[in-house]
Amino acid sequence: MAQKEERLNGTSIVILSYNTLELTKTCIESIRAYTRDVPYEIIIVDNGSTDGSVKWLKRQKDLRCIFNEQNEGFPKGCNQGLAIARGTELLLLNSDTIVTPCWLSNLRTALYSRKEVGAVSCVTNYCSNFQQIAVNYAGVDGLVKFATAYNRSDVAKWERRLTLVGFCFLFKREIYEKLGGLDERFTPGNYEDDDYSLRIWQAGYELLLCRDTFIHHFGSASFAKDVSPEAQAAKRAAYTKLMQRNIRLFLEKWHVPSNYKELGLHEVFPGWQGPAVVRCRDLQDVAVRRQAAQQKKAETKAAEADERRRPVHDLPVLYFSSGRKDVEQHDLEMVYFCDHDAGPVAFETGIEGLRIDFRAGTRVRVPDGAWHIRIGDAETGLWYFDGDASGQVLVSMEKYAIRWQIEAERDGELVFSHTFDPAGLDVFFDLSETPLGTSLMYLPYIEAYQRETGCHAICRVKEQMAPIVTRYCPDLALADAIGEDAYAVYYVEAFQSEPFFSPDDCRKLPWQDICRSVLHVRENPPMLSCAPTSHSIDGHYVCIAVQASSVQKCWLHAGGWDTVVAALRAQGYRVLCIDRDRVMEGHGYCVSIPTGAEDFTGDRPLQERIDLLASADCFIGGASGLAWVARVAGCPVVLVSGLTLPLAEFYTPYRVWNPAVCHGCYNDMRVDWHKKFCPYHQGTNREMECSKKITPLQVLLAVQQALQDREST
Repeated sequence: MAQKEERLNGTSIVILSYNTLELTKTCIESIRAYTRDVPYEIIIVDNGSTDGSVKWLKRQKDLRCIFNEQNEGFPKGCNQGLAIARGTELLLLNSDTIVTPCWLSNLRTALYSRKEVGAVSCVTNYCSNFQQIAVNYAGVDGLVKFATAYNRSDVAKWERRLTLVGFCFLFKREIYEKLGGLDERFTPGNYEDDDYSLRIWQAGYELLLCRDTFIHHFGSASFAKDVSPEAQAAKRAAYTKLMQRNIRLFLEKWHVPSNYKELGLHEVFPGWQGPAVVRCRDLQDVAVRRQAAQQKKAETKAAEADERRRPVHDLPVLYFSSGRKDVEQHDLEMVYFCDHDAGPVAFETGIEGLRIDFRAGTRVRVPDGAWHIRIGDAETGLWYFDGDASGQVLVSMEKYAIRWQIEAERDGELVFSHTFDPAGLDVFFDLSETPLGTSLMYLPYIEAYQRETGCHAICRVKEQMAPIVTRYCPDLALADAIGEDAYAVYYVEAFQSEPFFSPDDCRKLPWQDICRSVLHVRENPPMLSCAPTSHSIDGHYVCIAVQASSVQKCWLHAGGWDTVVAALRAQGYRVLCIDRDRVMEGHGYCVSIPTGAEDFTGDRPLQERIDLLASADCFIGGASGLAWVARVAGCPVVLVSGLTLPLAEFYTPYRVWNPAVCHGCYNDMRVDWHKKFCPYHQGTNREMECSKKITPLQVLLAVQQALQDREST
């Protein structure tokens, strides 16, 4: 065995080999190909392989090898390699991995980002502990292409974890010198990585999962080598027995419950005062909700498709519009949904077979005969349809509020004329799919519509909104479905689908003008005001919401929330995190409760949130529904958003964005932020700079102003 040489200012990569020759070759070749920007050495510990591995390894001139006569197990084998390692940082790497471009430089960047960081790992295609991501590549070429685009160092994609899986485990030499090697009581292997993770935390260091770095992991390779099903079954039975033994040893050593992976540090180490970690329990909850939402979406889509296949009308349908825009397939899909939701054309005209309604735009059922129909806007005189029709249903593409005019001639004689007038009649407003903030935005305008037209307004809302409408909008009725007497129906949203659901793309307009144009009201009513019903917390506190409906709307400055929370606590404020979920993730970003914030998360009634916010000194959050809840509760809102321009939300003097960088893609008519995560800079070092480059200083200055103003009122 070679003597330990002088220190290497780089990485010692320790790999165990045991009858995995082809995998080991592939792993080493990938290291040689994609680790050119970091000094490194490769140490191979062969545990008595009999498949030709020893012979091949001895021919490799750039490897430092240890050859054991028998299988010493994973912990002891790793310790042998670590004992001769010369690097300033040490890496345990499974032999069944393929590393990728920038993998090690990215991990080292995270490892040396702060002195508190002790160890890091990456994501992969096959792993437990929520270190696995979905991939779509095939073959090594596909892997390299995928990883080349994926592996871009990004501090916003690092997250603290309680444990890291040891398939790729990079740690500082000082960790090894303080803690020693892996605990060999777990020989031949399993749970030694969890044990080492807790030892690192116990020593005062942090663990980071780097979601900005990906390598390939084959996984379970040793099982695949057995051809005989009986041999495979025997090996799996032995593996299960080993796992049961080692989890018992682990739990006895650490005195933690068997679900320790789901816990936070304060639950594993009583009295813990350090940083918070992303808990696997929360990630599991997110995964379950996402799966349920995807399943519900798929079921809804299938049901809608089935519904569309069932004719809603007894005659062929002709869709018409003002001609302002060519009709595309996705436009028709939305219109089909509205048409089927409304059911057959409802109202008799007194002329046999001729019926009209305004439940999905305007709809006219024309019986057989020599009919000429005109349908247009009574206020502009513009005819949207002016032509002969017979034995068909005419349906407008436009679904927003228009004062429709319908005229019908038969055999050249005007026999029917009707101008839209909902006075004294039921008008149904569908907000069942409308986001929280948008619903709060629209409710005063629905009340204004009712006042201006004299109609009887009925709303279909999400379950959480129903008590709010009942309490604060008592003149609006609630219903779960379109009633038989509904004269008109409107689907209320902040639509980007002009000109069929909104006269203008809502990205162009201030929110007040969105509501007025969709509902065609003159009034500009005040925002909804929601009074508290109780007071439960005394003293000074600030509410925060770090999440939103999408990751793009979150504040992604690395460590930004931790900095703000620490500053507020230093001033004597309690900081309450009131998001629905503890964690949200997407596009490689994970947003969770900041260190030091109190956990007030949960799917709680909106009135409870209003009560909490009404007495808060201020609210801090992104462009989210909770920001609107804070606003209607009368709480000063520090709104942090680079995705949107200020016109997209209500006015607050404490609006925070950075105009010196790319920003405002939500309101940029040249791009669609729904279709591309970061329209201009995705996959580059400038990705989401609109959010990442909003600094804690900017936020804290706005917060201090809000607190001062609150105190003076």
